[in-house]
Amino acid sequence: MGLAGNLDIVDNVLLKSYRKTQGIFVDKKRGEDLAKRSSTVLRLITPSVHHQIKKLSGGNIQKVLLGQEIDSDPEVLITAICPGPRYRRRLQYL
Repeated sequence: MGLAGNLDIVDNVLLKSYRKTQGIFVDKKRGEDLAKRSSTVLRLITPSVHHQIKKLSGGNIQKVLLGQEIDSDPEVLITAICPGPRYRRRLQYL
């Protein structure tokens, strides 16, 4: 799943996990916590987690997408490049 440019970071994080929720309600607090944690760990440069995706730089958009995919707890995650050791340590906290 990709990202929706008109939505903010929190809503985009929730797009990936809304099917896992029971009922019709979405836990915005959980989405905000996930967005803040990803923002800190991946060093996302943004005024807040309520900033629209389309207003971010390309690298920060990729970080949001990476955080979204890591949050889905995949068994395998294939990327174009292998992150260095410092970056791998930060990813352990997601």
